Amino acid sequence: MLSNEKTYQTNLPIKYIFEEGQKNKDYLLVMFSGFAENTSKVKHAYNYMRTLKNFDCHKLFIIPVN
Repeated sequence: MLSNEKTYQTNLPIKYIFEEGQKNKDYLLVMFSGFAENTSKVKHAYNYMRTLKNFDCHKLFIIPVN
């Protein structure tokens, strides 16, 4: 679990990371992780966090809970 990762509790919990923009607060970029079968050897990971780090807007990264 990453230090800034949170879990939204509902009937199916959702893990997420929210990064707040500094100037462009009117925009929200929502990024979903790639999905894989629960039996897959590849673990779910947050996608494009490094790629989007220089975008100045709110960013919400969502990942499924196994």
